[in-house]
Amino acid sequence: MLKSDIRWPSHRRYRSRTEWEPVGFFSDCLCNSTSFDLMLGFFSSSAISVLSDGFAVFLYNNGYMRLIINDVLTIEDRKAISIGVGKEEIPYFDLSNIKSIKESLSERDMHFFECLSWLIRNNRIQIKIISPKDGIGISHTKSGIFYDGLNSIGFDGSCNFSRTALLDNIESISASCDWDGPVDSARIDVMREDFNRVFNGRDENIIYVDSENVKISLSSIFQQKSIDDLLEDEYKLLKNKSKLAIPSTAMLSLSRAKDKIEAIIEKKSFLEEQSIKYGKLPVFLMLPGQEIIKNRRLRTGRTMVKKGSLRWLQGQEKRLHL
Repeated sequence: MLKSDIRWPSHRRYRSRTEWEPVGFFSDCLCNSTSFDLMLGFFSSSAISVLSDGFAVFLYNNGYMRLIINDVLTIEDRKAISIGVGKEEIPYFDLSNIKSIKESLSERDMHFFECLSWLIRNNRIQIKIISPKDGIGISHTKSGIFYDGLNSIGFDGSCNFSRTALLDNIESISASCDWDGPVDSARIDVMREDFNRVFNGRDENIIYVDSENVKISLSSIFQQKSIDDLLEDEYKLLKNKSKLAIPSTAMLSLSRAKDKIEAIIEKKSFLEEQSIKYGKLPVFLMLPGQEIIKNRRLRTGRTMVKKGSLRWLQGQEKRLHL
């Protein structure tokens, strides 16, 4: 749960290269949410770089997403970016050419798009693509709301067009928690109203672009992986990230995400064994989406541990809130 299962900084602010990294914020929130509204004013690798850790866990939790993407930049925006990055290529994704996007992705970015593809194929996402109207620019921030069925977290992320910010993924996030009091709750309500106004087509300052072809391209061009494959991919990404020099608070968040994935896969293996042993699976043991997987070793090289008891499984669920 967002309130009880996450360690929050008292100042509620996250910034790259500090003790409280944005990657820790998004990893924790994705692992503990069932709903995610996200507005990406600048659709680029730097914008999605912190969204790969915990995304597969969000899918496993039956997560539902609403995504708004600003596809077309104004001439002024392009000039600002060009000045900021110098001779470097402008690092944004061209949604008119999904194949070119795929060719430029890192392993972590590829995982984000494969999760996005899964959401599209399973009707768990709505996408709106927007562009500026009459030369009026759109705020190039990362903002949105996480919800777990009980509590909400709103966030605003800053972005500027410096080379460091765009190419080295420097950003800051300010979070608002609804349990912090009426001011924070009101701030989240305003964020939700702003998001809904754009999402529902009521903002007169923007043009709405048909997103159907983009959704079809995303779901067909990117590999159609199962939840099991995505969980194992994410496990490997998190395991590799543990070798990097990351602040302890962010590393703790990523470790929690890795622990959740381990417990999820072990739970799925246990349930598969029970279904084979008894012929069918009791209803109270079914997984979200009623998905059962084949018993196998993880491709990460980690040996599957057979705990073999319902008591152990229930203890794992209670510890990690699965």
